[in-house]
Amino acid sequence: MDDRVAWTHVSIPERVMKGETVDDWYPLSGKLGDEKEGTINLVLSFSVCLSTLVMQQVYTINAD
Repeated sequence: MDDRVAWTHVSIPERVMKGETVDDWYPLSGKLGDEKEGTINLVLSFSVCLSTLVMQQVYTINAD
């Protein structure tokens, strides 16, 4: 059995996916009941990282 102290389910807000940082408190559930175990503060952010393709040109010089 999983002995959790408390838990919650958080859906990632659409604002986060649009690049906004969201700082919210979420209620925790547990043995005391739904949303009665306190709260947790989550700061969610998302950013896109573009990978850079590096191409190297190699020149061969023949010294004949």
